Amino acid sequence: MRKLAALLVLTAALVSAAKVDVRIVTSSPYPEGSEAYVALLSFVRAWPEALNYLPNPSDWSVGTGLTSPPNPRAFSGILLVFDNDASTGNITRDKELANAYVNNVILPAIKDRIRVALVVGPKSTLGQLVLYKLGLIIPTVPKNVSGRLVAAPSCAEGVRPLRPASAHPIYSNVSALPSSCCMVPLVPDLIAPESVASGNRYCIVIRTSKVSDEMIILSWNGIFRDIASNPNVQKLMFNVIKYLAKEEPAKYPYEPLTVTVTTTTTLTEFKTVTNNVTIIVTSPITYTTTSTVTTTTTVTLKKTVVSNVTVVETATTTIYGTLTSFLTLTTTVLRNVTTTYTTTTTVTSEIVSTITTTVSKTLTTTVTSVKKVIDTATLGGALVLGIIVGVVVMAVTLRRGERRKGGGALEEW
Repeated sequence: MRKLAALLVLTAALVSAAKVDVRIVTSSPYPEGSEAYVALLSFVRAWPEALNYLPNPSDWSVGTGLTSPPNPRAFSGILLVFDNDASTGNITRDKELANAYVNNVILPAIKDRIRVALVVGPKSTLGQLVLYKLGLIIPTVPKNVSGRLVAAPSCAEGVRPLRPASAHPIYSNVSALPSSCCMVPLVPDLIAPESVASGNRYCIVIRTSKVSDEMIILSWNGIFRDIASNPNVQKLMFNVIKYLAKEEPAKYPYEPLTVTVTTTTTLTEFKTVTNNVTIIVTSPITYTTTSTVTTTTTVTLKKTVVSNVTVVETATTTIYGTLTSFLTLTTTVLRNVTTTYTTTTTVTSEIVSTITTTVSKTLTTTVTSVKKVIDTATLGGALVLGIIVGVVVMAVTLRRGERRKGGGALEEW
């Protein structure tokens, strides 16, 4: 009883510590009938430390329609395994399921920064359709099976073991790998140089993008046999699981996309300065201010991706004139940027644009100028003029007074 209790406690600890969502896509009616399930079970028995990151085997998801989105609060990575018999038997239904695995599982995982690894049996119909939507194909050749021709994977036949590059953490302490590779990339630019290939085909694809950490994809002839028994492949699987658990760094980490909008505003201001009733100066003054706003957005990976990025930024600039008045200018920039990707594998978008807005406004300011330095000559002249005007006014007033008494023509003036 004590041993059983300890085992239950250990199992509960392993489940609670799990960081990787394991899904085995198979048409087998029971898990033990799936070659992929048996291979992974043999692997964790040989490498029990993998259960530090994986759920207990009884909690692995096994079946065909495992298309619910992964939980980012529970898992840091997802291991999606396509058994060789993963098919519904109906090609239309298989295509629908493949779309669901890409749109409902892989894309949400990428969006939520969950790392993704795929193990694909080369004979898997569902697995091949998913690879195609990710920009990879497994070439086939006609093969006579029981008197009828079927499409069989034309994997590269291994002659000598492959020695992987040590530049990626999934190859740590892995000295050799099988060379019967199956995958051919439709867009080679998305394949990292640390991928492993033989005969123009890839056994391991490290698929890069700017919207997520790299995706690890494994497919070769006999892959489940090697996962169950090959020490080098088992070490590779352990490293992949540690990578999914984010115990290993990404070689090509997620890079956020940035949209930079530069707004230039020009204001032309006309000031009119008057002294009493006389306009003495009218001058145009131009102010130019530039403000730059950077926002971050994320583009979602799809086979045909249409990303609409709407940037609405408000730049407020306060402009001070040479006088005591000031003007606050608020400019709102609205632009809609549409980026279209026509390949299943291009997930790169860099948008840098410049918007220039010119605003002209006429301001009229009336200022009464005050002379602070007394000009004695001018002041003397003004006094004399004032006296003369005063005398004239007095004379006219006296005369008007006299005429009022006597009457005459000046009375009308």
